[in-house]
Amino acid sequence: LHPWNEEGMWFSNDNICEGKEWYGIECGSTDPQHVISIDLKENFLNGRIPHEVNGVAFEFLEYLDLSDNNIGGTLSPDLGTFTSLKYLDVSGNLLGGEIPSELKGLSSLVVMDLSKNNFNGTVHYGLFGKSHQLETVNIQDNLLYGKLPRTMGSLKNLRELAISNNMFSGTLPAMNHVKTLESVAMRGNILSGELSSNLKHWKNITYLDVYDNLFEDVMRDLKLGKLHKLESLDLGRNSFIGSISSNMGLLLEMIDFSENDLSGNIPYQISNMANLKELRLDGNMISGDIPPGFKHLYNLEFLILKDNYFDQEMHSDDDLGTEWKSIVEIKLDGNSIHGTIPNSFCRLKNEMKLQVLVADCDIIVCDCCTYCGAR
Repeated sequence: LHPWNEEGMWFSNDNICEGKEWYGIECGSTDPQHVISIDLKENFLNGRIPHEVNGVAFEFLEYLDLSDNNIGGTLSPDLGTFTSLKYLDVSGNLLGGEIPSELKGLSSLVVMDLSKNNFNGTVHYGLFGKSHQLETVNIQDNLLYGKLPRTMGSLKNLRELAISNNMFSGTLPAMNHVKTLESVAMRGNILSGELSSNLKHWKNITYLDVYDNLFEDVMRDLKLGKLHKLESLDLGRNSFIGSISSNMGLLLEMIDFSENDLSGNIPYQISNMANLKELRLDGNMISGDIPPGFKHLYNLEFLILKDNYFDQEMHSDDDLGTEWKSIVEIKLDGNSIHGTIPNSFCRLKNEMKLQVLVADCDIIVCDCCTYCGAR
């Protein structure tokens, strides 16, 4: 945050690239000098971006960051003439209207962040047609709808795609040529069809979040075992079917398969995921027992198994939780888990590590439960 005073030069009549430095402005070293960077993030700016700004005045501009202000209005189509622009971030503002199709002219763009605004309408089919240098596209947390443009499949350098919390619908465009993807966030849309046709090509992905959509693959078709770099996997609240894959990456820290139509048992191989912190399987048809090897998941923080068909008999001397050091929440209710909650769970509760423990107290003795589930 900068005080907008004379020291910042914004109230002076000096040439912007001569004399004292203007706050947030960087000029190039060529003669004559030109503005190459504008960085005014987090400065309580309000009003609208002047429509007089055009590519003639800023044809050498490479970096524009106006994020986290209170800027309203719409994005000027003239932004599309900033042919040298590599970094564009207007996230966290009050901008609305459609995303100008003229932005397709930003042929040098590497980062596009329009997230956390009020942009609406569809994404123009040609928006990504010429932006072959793009590595980051973030348009999440807006009011966008309709199908994703096919030209998204031509972004061969794309590493991060974030489109969460909009109203995009239909199937994903073919992105089998986008092999550089590392992070994909699509939660909170109405996307449908099969995820597997694209996922099998994303061998470098570390983060995948498609929570709350309408995807409907068979789990085995996702071939999760080939995604060796995957660290966070959220497939919750979709329509995936089948059993949980026994072959998944050992680097996984978070797995969310909640509210799908999964069946079968929990594969014991999950016990080998030493980095696992969250396992959320609630709202499925999974049965059987919790694998005994789960006691070795030292980093586990959340174990959410509620509303399934588990029918395990637990005993007070079970060693399931004896080696857990970080556990915060365990939910076992809505199953047929019966017997007596292990003493190790209650010890963790008494040590103030375990904050939430829920089970069906009508069929299992649980003197240390935070509350009892409603069967």
